[in-house]
Amino acid sequence: MDLDEVDLGSINSFAVRVVHFAECVAEAHKMGHGPGPHGRPWKIGFQRQAVSVYAETFPSAYLRGIADTSRRTALLMDGAEVEKSTGASWGIVTEFLRSTADALAENPQLAAVAPEAGRSDLASSATGLVRYERFAQLLSEDGICRLRDAASTVAGYCQARLAVAPTAQELEWIISVAVNEPI
Repeated sequence: MDLDEVDLGSINSFAVRVVHFAECVAEAHKMGHGPGPHGRPWKIGFQRQAVSVYAETFPSAYLRGIADTSRRTALLMDGAEVEKSTGASWGIVTEFLRSTADALAENPQLAAVAPEAGRSDLASSATGLVRYERFAQLLSEDGICRLRDAASTVAGYCQARLAVAPTAQELEWIISVAVNEPI
């Protein structure tokens, strides 16, 4: 399936967030937290333990929004055809999103929240302080680096395919250069 700009934008948004998450966990490692035993943070085993950290920080409606949006984005990624060089990274990020959604869905507090209830909260500012040191205690340094690299690859893939229209000012400059007029 070919991805349109909205799909690529959604996937890119999550990939950038995963990169940020991984960088913050890596920084927590540098500050002496962890490392933990999980070498594959995209697997359900890690996510099941991570749910308690998420639940300490975010309200249930917000987490429900994360679960629903993660699942939708993973479904988009499942059906997409990507270049072979991006395939392994794409698979890791897809599995990270799917296992996040699955682990959150297993949480009894979230089961009581209506689907899509937290969707509007996702656009709001951060609702709490994420405890990256707690994630660092769960994750190995190699595992978080692999996740960061995979998410960076996916973000780069999406960004390279997103059409970026020039602004009016940039268009004027391009035309000036093309016709040899001074700017």
